[in-house]
Amino acid sequence: MTLASRWTLAFALVTSTVFTSCSLLAQKPQVVYHRPELQNRKIVIMPVTDFEGNRTEGAKSIEALALKNWAGMFGRKNVIPGGPAVEQINKQTGTKYVEILKSLDQMSAEEQQGKSSARAEYVKALSAKTGNYNLAFTIVEGGPDQYKSGEVVRIHLGIFDTKALTWKWITKLEDKKGMFGDWRAASAAMLSNSFDVAKKVNKSKTSMAMPEGDRMPASE
Repeated sequence: MTLASRWTLAFALVTSTVFTSCSLLAQKPQVVYHRPELQNRKIVIMPVTDFEGNRTEGAKSIEALALKNWAGMFGRKNVIPGGPAVEQINKQTGTKYVEILKSLDQMSAEEQQGKSSARAEYVKALSAKTGNYNLAFTIVEGGPDQYKSGEVVRIHLGIFDTKALTWKWITKLEDKKGMFGDWRAASAAMLSNSFDVAKKVNKSKTSMAMPEGDRMPASE
């Protein structure tokens, strides 16, 4: 099955029920960044990757469920699966995509320094293919092997505003295997809990972010 076919199939599942029965198994996410004054618009759903832009086993295992959740959150008519268009632009723009991913960690510092030209160039290139809409990210650090060995795994959600060239909001959730559990159930629960909070953040008119001094960088 081609990449385009996988994206089409996953997106078609939006009408089915989002998996939530294991949501109590995972920890609750933190809101590590929030700009409630930025407006909601249509979103382009970016491929699920790690912070280096790699489609790891952990990323691939939750991609279809992430697509369903984004579409369920914004409504099918308001989401555009990025899929092949994003991969094409990523090949053309090199490390610019990774710079956007890594800006999750240095948001305050980068905003003080002004807008990144690399991010602006990436958004311009992608918008020419998909339209100038906000970008919806699901970032996974770790996967089945790391979870099985007891390492901490993380799931991050974020909306990147392509007009303001900054994040509208970012959530972070981390967890690790206890006495029981498996990756499939745990990752589904982590994703469900993350989207439960994301829905509230996306509608909130006041900031839900933790104070900057109280939060860890997103990838730690």
